[in-house]
Amino acid sequence: MLDISANGIGKSFFVYKYNNIDISLARQDNKISNKHNGFIVSYVDNEKEATQRRDFTINSIMMNIFTKKVLDINNGLESIKNKEIKIINRETFKEDSLRVLRAVGFSSRLGFKINKEDLQILKNIDLSNLSHSRVLEELEKMFKGDYLHFAFYYFIKLNLLEKVFHIKNKKSEFLKTYRILRNDKYIINKNNKYFFLYILSTAHKIPLKKIFQQNILSKDYKYNLKNQIKKPNKISNAFLYALSLK
Repeated sequence: MLDISANGIGKSFFVYKYNNIDISLARQDNKISNKHNGFIVSYVDNEKEATQRRDFTINSIMMNIFTKKVLDINNGLESIKNKEIKIINRETFKEDSLRVLRAVGFSSRLGFKINKEDLQILKNIDLSNLSHSRVLEELEKMFKGDYLHFAFYYFIKLNLLEKVFHIKNKKSEFLKTYRILRNDKYIINKNNKYFFLYILSTAHKIPLKKIFQQNILSKDYKYNLKNQIKKPNKISNAFLYALSLK
């Protein structure tokens, strides 16, 4: 790692950063507390054992960098072909509650569906042990996805609206919100991380005040969402002209 100038980060799970790649030794984690980082780590030299600590099959595929041979112990390639997010080990998966948000984030970015049998496991995992910063980190990955309608579907299906923001879902507004996120995705760009919450506030009729009350979101969310230009009931030429000048 020193020879290639990779930077080591993290105290609990030591990882090296090299360009856009994370490098770490194969390891096993044993849960010792309810905290996100409450694990004892031991290193292993067995590929199959190492893959068991991964979250989803699509994240457990290995490649020998010398021979280029692919090692796919958990059928991750099949999951990719089927566009499916599937848990590897349902018992150890529950030890890290952040994985629930990771599943939704992958769905939002990849357009993959979560395995139906795994949905109940995800739904029953408590998220109260997560810090606001870790939650926001995963939410932001989700917000920037190209498949926000997938993210919204699982946000409701897994009761994340209540778990994250302590807000009851409005079933009557579900289809309207889902269709907007599905059909209007062409207006989203990678920098528009506010779009998902904006649609929750407008189409799903959840006041911004309720979205902000848990103090999960950073100040830029509050500023940008509160200062959005409201669409008038009638779109006039004068409105479009004024908007274009902005």
